[in-house]
Amino acid sequence: MKTEDVVKYYGSKTNVAKALECWHTTISSWGKYPPIGRQYELQALTGGALKVTPKKAQIDDDVQRPKAS
Repeated sequence: MKTEDVVKYYGSKTNVAKALECWHTTISSWGKYPPIGRQYELQALTGGALKVTPKKAQIDDDVQRPKAS
């Protein structure tokens, strides 16, 4: 799952933070993907609606899309 998918599912970063019982600034500090532990937590909380993206797939995604200069 990507961070944008999580925010879209919950409607806002504040709602994500409430679901995870953390500060909204924590969500704002995530990059393209939430930390892997949070992904597993979100997968459980959403009953599988959001799925964990394996670390290798995250790395492959970054490698295939060169960063803009």
